This record gives sequence, structure tokens and C-alpha cells, in this order.
Amino acid sequence: MANIVSHPLVRFVVSIIVFVICLVSCVGIFEHALELKNQGETYIPSIIVSGLAFIGIYLSIYLVIKEFKRINQDVFASLEADLKELHEKKFR
Repeated sequence: MANIVSHPLVRFVVSIIVFVICLVSCVGIFEHALELKNQGETYIPSIIVSGLAFIGIYLSIYLVIKEFKRINQDVFASLEADLKELHEKKFR
């Protein structure tokens, strides 16, 4: 089970899911704040929570980019190993 969680592709997918959840939450909370503003009620707490969700969006974007870079490094490392192996077979 630990190997599945530590796989970069799984972490990449999870970070995309977190990004979508934060994005939907931010939009929903901000829309609720606009409704409260139009009704003349206080909307400052909703704006603050929307800002926190917006910070979550930035953090999840950071995670998506970080995991994408890690996946690219793994792919390039495996391609390099395959090329070395083919090169060795060619000159034997």
C-alpha cells in the first residue's frame, strides 16, 4: 500500500483532485458572499474564507507542478537508461 501512495502519478492525480476541490469551494463561497452583499448582510467572513480557499488553489497548483516535474524526471531517467542499454547492445 505504501508503494501505491508514494508513486508520483498517484500523487499527481491527488493534487489535481485537491486543486479542483479548492477551486469549486472558492467559487461557491465567493458566490455566497456576493449573494449576502446583495441582500445587505455582512459578507466579510465569507470573503475571508474565500481567500483561504484561494490560497489552497495556489498551494495545489504548486503541488501539481511539483509532481509533474517529478514524473518528468522519472520518465527521463528511464529513457536515459533504455538508451544506454540499447547503445550497449549495439556495440556488443
